[in-house]
Amino acid sequence: MWRKFVEKWKSLVKAEFRIIGKKIDIEEITTLLGIKPTRAFNRNDKDAPLPISKKKGEWMLSTKYEISPDSCQQLKKIITQLLPKIEELKLIKKRWDCEFIFGFVIEIYGSQCPAISLDPEDIEFFYQLSAFYDVDLYYMGEYDEEARKWEHGE
Repeated sequence: MWRKFVEKWKSLVKAEFRIIGKKIDIEEITTLLGIKPTRAFNRNDKDAPLPISKKKGEWMLSTKYEISPDSCQQLKKIITQLLPKIEELKLIKKRWDCEFIFGFVIEIYGSQCPAISLDPEDIEFFYQLSAFYDVDLYYMGEYDEEARKWEHGE
């Protein structure tokens, strides 16, 4: 029964952790954390993806989009990597006066929206880092596998 439910679930979820700031140094952050970012650029990088990115640098760790009935599962993948690095993260925040943002990007197909939840331990972790929490929801219409592949460059 559960397998049929998951097979019909068409909403896609991606979890993200971002470090954003005017003064950040993405190479030093990568070295301090010992984690390769999914995407990273310094302030004024010509290859920054968005116009606002020219004003601030960004170091981002994210999951890939997955069909998921519970967004918390995605976030746990990020938190599991970062939890042992809490002291390094506090040092980064202090050294570069930057913001930490945890969040989800959810693409809703049809009428199936995944649960958006946080465990108390996750909330405590965000609190210790003075991190923001962000949820982006996008209604994409009915599910179309070919259109999804095109949008995600697959």
